Amino acid sequence: HHLALRVAKARDAGAPLTLLMFDIDNFKGVNDRFGHQIGDQTLRIFASRLRANLRGVDLVARIGGEEFLAALPDVALRQGHAAAERIRRIAAEPSPGAPRITVSAGVAALAPGDLTQEDLITRADQALYRAKSGGRNCVMQQEAA
Repeated sequence: HHLALRVAKARDAGAPLTLLMFDIDNFKGVNDRFGHQIGDQTLRIFASRLRANLRGVDLVARIGGEEFLAALPDVALRQGHAAAERIRRIAAEPSPGAPRITVSAGVAALAPGDLTQEDLITRADQALYRAKSGGRNCVMQQEAA
């Protein structure tokens, strides 16, 4: 719901909006090797790092098991890619009591043809899939068609 409002507001104002999607690489292995308690702690640490490295106006949400989304209003694709890359590097920094992780990210910017948030999500998800299938621990962006 909040993302739909952000998309509508950006579209109405003709303002940029960039969506970042993150997936913790090989997260099942964290749970299998260290247990679900450490897995949960790992998710909390990443969420905290994600929030700490974005602005207060950015929308951050966990959208699945180990997947997170960040909507950055008034941010163009290039700056969104740079933000995702910064977060990717920060995610890999060691944290006491948690295993070292890496993340893959997909980035897409609101395009003139986007009618709903699903259009934007689809492109960010496609970029995330390319990052994961291309070796993980990287950021890919998806241009509008």
